[in-house]
Amino acid sequence: MQIVYSLIKDDSNIIGGISYLTDDYWIWPNYLNYYVDKVSIELPESFVDFIFKNKISELISEEQKREAINLLTSGK
Repeated sequence: MQIVYSLIKDDSNIIGGISYLTDDYWIWPNYLNYYVDKVSIELPESFVDFIFKNKISELISEEQKREAINLLTSGK
């Protein structure tokens, strides 16, 4: 994986590698949060609206959560 350096003037931090994330609709670089946090870049309104309207589905089901909690709390 290649290293990505910040593009902000006078900031030579390594901010990630070249990889991308997706929700199967949008795609963004894995270091996007660096710019959102560091310089408060404004994300496209359509992207933010999509996130709030769709509240991306859960990664695991409620049953899987219960099973994981039971496993972790059972001491096995």
